[in-house]
Amino acid sequence: MKIFRKDVDYAVRALLELALAGRGEYLSSSDIAQRQNIPLRYLRRILSKLISEGVLAAREGAGGGVCLARKCADISVLDLTDMFQGGIELSDCMYRRQPCENRDSCPLRRRIMKVQTSLTAELNAITIADLLDDIKAGK
Repeated sequence: MKIFRKDVDYAVRALLELALAGRGEYLSSSDIAQRQNIPLRYLRRILSKLISEGVLAAREGAGGGVCLARKCADISVLDLTDMFQGGIELSDCMYRRQPCENRDSCPLRRRIMKVQTSLTAELNAITIADLLDDIKAGK
């Protein structure tokens, strides 16, 4: 089971690259792609989404690129997960493309939903600032 799609991973890596550069510093998408080993076309789509969501700002021309528009402490991993994959769902309880008829009374689903609630809270607590601190501390 995957919790994050590649989009979320690449978004986190791009945001960390921008955070390392410093707030207000513009980096080109090609620089970010090269430093983080992310396919440029894929990264441009991710950056476009981050711009439209107000996480990044863009500037064209010489010295242009993208920069952080929000503080690192205000960008959680859950925010990115919501943006790129619509949140986290550990169990959709589907059977042959239809909701399972036992969905409301299933004891396993109730337990899984508790885990999902805990996971959501934990991901909301992890910010780009926290991850940046981990990098700086060598973790």
